[in-house]
Amino acid sequence: MKKVILLISSLLLSMQVLSDNLELITQNQNYQYNVAQLLEVQNKELTTLTPWTKGEPTFKGLDLITLLQKHNIKSGQLTFTALNDYTITITVKDLIDAQAFLSMYQDNKILRVREKGPFWLIFPWSYRSELINTTVSSWAIWQIKSIEHMEI
Repeated sequence: MKKVILLISSLLLSMQVLSDNLELITQNQNYQYNVAQLLEVQNKELTTLTPWTKGEPTFKGLDLITLLQKHNIKSGQLTFTALNDYTITITVKDLIDAQAFLSMYQDNKILRVREKGPFWLIFPWSYRSELINTTVSSWAIWQIKSIEHMEI
């Protein structure tokens, strides 16, 4: 029985480790990022209300445009895939215009899967009231495991 519990614990831990990586799939190459590597690209905070949180939490992560610029992604569309294989496709232009933010922390706590982590796409709703609509809310995908770029 102890061996079974140990095996299950080990599998759950490895799933958490795997879910802490973000895969960026481009036309030329696939990249794997963990939280620390993404925060090396940019370490920024955004305080904003969301439809899913109380008050105005402070998120830490990076502007999505910064990651896109690092990989010379200027156009096309991105397909975000969550841990449960839910997907949403959004144009790069729309994401840049809406100032998409890839969050990894909320109120100084790393986002766990139970808290919409490890990666959650949010927007500056507190500063841009025109973003408070069902379209932009539908873009706020959480538990992101991969982002795939496609030219259109």
